[in-house]
Order: sequence, then C-alpha cells, then structure tokens
Amino acid sequence: MADGELGFLGLTHNPFLQEESKDFFEGGDRKTHLELLRTLSHWSRKIMVVTGSLGVGKTTLFRQVCSTLEPRVRAARINGLLVNNARDVLVSVAQGVGATLPAEASVTAAAEALATYFIGQERQGRFCLILVDDAQLLDSQALEEVLRLVKNSPVRLCLFGESGTVNGVSRAATRNGLEWQEIRLSGYAAADIEKYLSWKLAQAGYRGRLPFNPNQVARLARLSGGLPAELNQLAGALLARLESGRGGESGGRFPIAHGLLVVLLVVVVSLAYLILNRPDDDAPQTAGTSARVTTTLELPEVAEENSADDDGAVAQAEPATEPVGVGEHTPDADDAAPAEVAQPPARTADNTQVAAVSGAATNADVAATAAREPATVKPTQSSTARPAAAQPALVKPAVAKPAPTKPATAAPPGVSASQVTERVPLATHDADWLLAQTADNYTVQLVSFSEGGRLVAFLDQQRNPGEFAWYPVVRGGKTLYVVTYGQFPNKAAADGAAAALPAEVGKLQPWVRPMRLVHEAVRAAR
Repeated sequence: MADGELGFLGLTHNPFLQEESKDFFEGGDRKTHLELLRTLSHWSRKIMVVTGSLGVGKTTLFRQVCSTLEPRVRAARINGLLVNNARDVLVSVAQGVGATLPAEASVTAAAEALATYFIGQERQGRFCLILVDDAQLLDSQALEEVLRLVKNSPVRLCLFGESGTVNGVSRAATRNGLEWQEIRLSGYAAADIEKYLSWKLAQAGYRGRLPFNPNQVARLARLSGGLPAELNQLAGALLARLESGRGGESGGRFPIAHGLLVVLLVVVVSLAYLILNRPDDDAPQTAGTSARVTTTLELPEVAEENSADDDGAVAQAEPATEPVGVGEHTPDADDAAPAEVAQPPARTADNTQVAAVSGAATNADVAATAAREPATVKPTQSSTARPAAAQPALVKPAVAKPAPTKPATAAPPGVSASQVTERVPLATHDADWLLAQTADNYTVQLVSFSEGGRLVAFLDQQRNPGEFAWYPVVRGGKTLYVVTYGQFPNKAAADGAAAALPAEVGKLQPWVRPMRLVHEAVRAAR
C-alpha cells in the first residue's frame, strides 16, 4: 500500500510494512528484558544470551538496548552477519569502545590490549559492554576469543542469536570457567497481540478503534504464532485490503452492489409470485377438477463475501494478477445448492406419467417432453377431469446443485493437488529436493498460493524455473503451495538475491529463511 493509496483510515503509511528504528513495543515481557539488559549493574553474570526463533524480535531488542544504555557504559556494537572471524571481531570491539590496537596486531596481541583497556575503564568507574547481533554467525574461534576476553577482563558480553547459539556458548563458557544466563524470547500472547496492533497503527497517526474485527485478530494470532515479523507481514496485507476498499472479510461492511442485487431479487421474486398466482379466468374449469400450476423459479446465485475465512487477507503478496493471499475460500457445492422444491409430474390424458421435471429443468425441456407424448396436458391448464381424491402424491424430484462459482483468473483452471507435480515445469524443484539441501544454507521465500493452478501459472512464466522450488503445507485444513528461490551459503548472499529478483517474479515481499526452517515445514506437512 503506497502512501498515495491510503484510504478511509487516514494513515500516514502502512506501519506494518515500515518499521522505524525507534519503534519498540514494551508488551510481551519486552520491557522487563530491556530494563535488565540496559542496566549492567543488575547483571548477575557477565554473559547474557538472548535467543528465540526467527522473527521473534531479537534485532529489535538489540537496537533498543544499544540506544538506551546508561551514560557510563561504553559499548561495542557488532553484527555477526558483517563481522564473524576472530581478528575482525576484536578490531570492531576496539573501534566501538574507543581503544587503540597495535598496527597489524595478531589476535592474541589484540585480545591482550583490549583486556588492559577494559581494566583501566573499570578503575575510572565505567562499564564496558560487547553487544553482538546474529551471534549464531560468529565462527567458533571468534566466539572463543570473545569469551576469553570476558574471562581476563571486566568487560560484559551480550549475544543475540537463534537457539543454536546456546550450544556454542555453553561449550566455550565451560572451557573458560564462565557462567552465563539465557533470556529466551517468545511470541506475543493473544492479549498482547491486540495491543501490539493498536500500538503499530498509532505509529501511523491512527487514533480510532482497532479496524480489525475479533475474528481477524484471532486469525492473525494463529497464523503468526505471535511472532512480530510474521504478524507485521500478515497484518500489513490485511490493512492494505481494508484501505483499498476490498475488506478483509464480510463480517464488516456488506458491499453496496451485493445489497442492491439482493433487494432487486426480492422485488423480482415478489412480482413473479403475484403474477403466477393470479386466478386465470380464461382457463376452462370442469366440475370436480382442481387446476394447479406449480412453477419453480431459479434465482440467480448471489456471490457473498467470505465470512468464514480471511486467509486471503493475511498472506504474502502474490503476483499482480491477484490480491495478496496465503489462502482463498471457495464455497463448497453444498453451500451453494438451492433448496429443493417439490413438483408434480406432468401427466397424459390416460393418467400415465410423462416426466418428472426437476427444479433445474427449463421450459424448453418441458415443451420437448410434451411434443414427444400425445395429449400431454399443457402447464397452464388442468388435466382431463379426475376426482381430486384420486390425485396421486406429488413426486419430489432431485434438484440439480449448481457448481460453485469461482472468480475469473488467468491461472489454468481445475488443477488439483495431485496434478500440480505433473503440471509444473520439469526444471522446477520439489519438496524432496529442498530436503536434500544443506540445512545451514539460506533461501528466499517468495509467495504462497492457495490454488495449484496459480502455482503452475506463476512457475510457467519464469525464464529460469530451475532457480525455483515449491512445497505444500497445510493450514486450517487447506493446502497451500509455497514457492522459494535459490540456495545461498549465507544470509548476506540471500539478502542480495532478494533485492535483485527477476522481473517476471513481480512485486513481492521476499523473506530470507534458513533452510533448516524450510525442512521443518516440509516434514510437518508430511
């Protein structure tokens, strides 16, 4: 949602798609963790390790700690994505705290010079702190040297990394006789999610009531697992739909066009009822005969907005041919079937049954049947005189159920889950290929499709299908098709690829993911 497309909410921007460095939500125990980390005098151990799954908010907490440290703290801020070998890490630490190292100093000489500097700072009443984001990317020697520096000097260390960071820290700390403390971040609870959504909207100048209804909030919570990164992505897509006037689900405003169509149908049905039930004075009446005409009106189906499923409002952006969506609801055939209507069979003059006309039959069908049988009674007239008491019971014909309507799409129609593998380009990789890749690699997740036909259409338009892979997942009873792009040895390479995707991919919001998480998703779907 561009600023020029902002709608009735009056937002300055979509706050879920633009994260400001100063933004920090204090819910979900984040305020407690922040106060502990920024106040070094409260630390019970010299090493703190902040862990959590991808997207839980470790980097956000890292930035907030860096910007709110006490004035007497000198801190070196390091990103493991950019600096990860032993010598570069020690040089970055020296630059961060203002220490001077000998020219071309070795790792050992740099560590000794830093230890001396930290001891001098403590004597002057200052704390020294090393902060490392993406600490799981540090090589083993770099981690070892940093912990040895903590052992030989009063410097404190705070590492922010994924759960696997704990194993390396535990082994290195044991070798150096150091104690450490872990702070494990988790996703927001349901009560915090609604507060988080309101807080994010307030960052964009919104002061009204939360525009998402309870069903939408519950769905956002379930699909995101409370992870802020996932929540931002899903809520951003839903907000874009609301602001563009498409809405997230029909639990809100009923479309005006649909309302007018319903009113028109009511008027037409009422007029038809009055006309068809008006007494026909011209029709001949015979004593003891009851003239009855049973007519079935087939009402056009009214497309109703999706009130039971708003997956289409909360997924990653799909190509420009359709709105963003991880899922799309198509009504079942039973949902769309009209009520059955009992009709009497047409009869000939000698009381033999001609045909049982179903609710789906047309007037042409009835006329054709009448033409084939002699002396068939016309629908607007009574049969040959027959006592009313001898009339047979009405036959209840089977009513044809119309097929569910689907929105027009450029994707190949009717592609079932079992046909997807046969229809995708041969060069495209599947779930088995993904499982065979190294778990330490990274890939770029592009989009999730709710229909196999759209997956096939997307992959068909790619010039190099061999760069793409796909795998199915199941959410809420639905099968979704996830598309990934490339395999990369590290996150930096994956970030570069995400910023330079082929033009035929379209305007998406790529998501760099470790392959081990993709492996977990593939296995969970099997």
